[in-house]
Amino acid sequence: MAFNRADNGFLVLDNVRIPRKRMLMKYAKVSADGTYTPPIHSKLNYGLMVLVRARMTNMQAQNLSSATTIALRYSSVKRQGRIEKNQREVQELDYQTQQYRLFPQIARAYTFLFTGDEIINLYHQTMDGVDKGDIDLLPDLHALTSGLKSVVTFTNGAGIEQCRMACDGHGYSDASGLPKIYGYAIAGCTYEGENVMLLQQAARYLMKSVVRADRGVSLSYSVKFIGKKGEKRSRLGMQAESDEQEIETLLSSLEHIARRLAVEASQEWEKRMKMGESRERAWIELTVEMNRAARVYTRLFVAQSFHRRVMAAPSSLRPVLTHLLSLYLHYECVDMAHHLLHDCHLTGDQINYLKKRLYEDLRKVSYQHDHS
Repeated sequence: MAFNRADNGFLVLDNVRIPRKRMLMKYAKVSADGTYTPPIHSKLNYGLMVLVRARMTNMQAQNLSSATTIALRYSSVKRQGRIEKNQREVQELDYQTQQYRLFPQIARAYTFLFTGDEIINLYHQTMDGVDKGDIDLLPDLHALTSGLKSVVTFTNGAGIEQCRMACDGHGYSDASGLPKIYGYAIAGCTYEGENVMLLQQAARYLMKSVVRADRGVSLSYSVKFIGKKGEKRSRLGMQAESDEQEIETLLSSLEHIARRLAVEASQEWEKRMKMGESRERAWIELTVEMNRAARVYTRLFVAQSFHRRVMAAPSSLRPVLTHLLSLYLHYECVDMAHHLLHDCHLTGDQINYLKKRLYEDLRKVSYQHDHS
């Protein structure tokens, strides 16, 4: 599907001798007498695969960027319907529904691009450490690249499909370029690891991190939120806040969801094992909840990466990036409203406030588009 030039196959070797010195023994080694020495960490066996997954986030961002650009240009040129009598038909992009479809894809494209940059830097930082015998960042890298590969490819596929449908019947035409972009991007859900299975890799790291947090052990940077207390009830919209302060509040709410889902999944796993289920049987019965926790953990990291990049941006770029970050976070929180309402972290009125702020973000992006 969409990879017409790729011809996948396999190779079977029988009774073939490979010289010991040609066995790619950077991490795992075989001595002259046949003694096998494993790598200092089992995840090093997947080093190249992890690098590919790290780069995939950037690749997916480029696919979404292309699709969004096509859809935005189409929606800027095409006019349909009149809002005021005796006025010319309006641009499709003037409709709130079209903005709601497309503007979040702009924010996502930037978000995934910035996250991809951060995860590639993390890969090189980790590998430099491994060469010196330091493997502290390796579990983070493995969990994050597994989660990102799953979440980003799935979200991108949905985003590109929204772009295609936003172009009416023209989006279905191969001449639009969108079918090829979609086919290329959606393949990422299955190559280099099937998405549902990869979420379980991230979930296992989450479960270990919950246990470590309970024991008071210091956690690595992508899971530090598990050890934080946080506010049970958010004060979002209850007091005047600047855009920057509200962004911090929204990030805290995403942390709250990720922490609760991880802890609840861990507690249920422990409960089942205490009732006599084997470790693996208990895990299999909870994989949907485990994957849910892993998905939100990954979405939290993506949001935090975007925030870190905005804070480090030049002052000339920060205002417009802050608008996109605000749009992204309000959209994410509205999308996860059921999680925020689950334990009354937010009220119904606060969810309405989130929607109101999201619509304001759409107007801000529309204004910037009109004056660009």
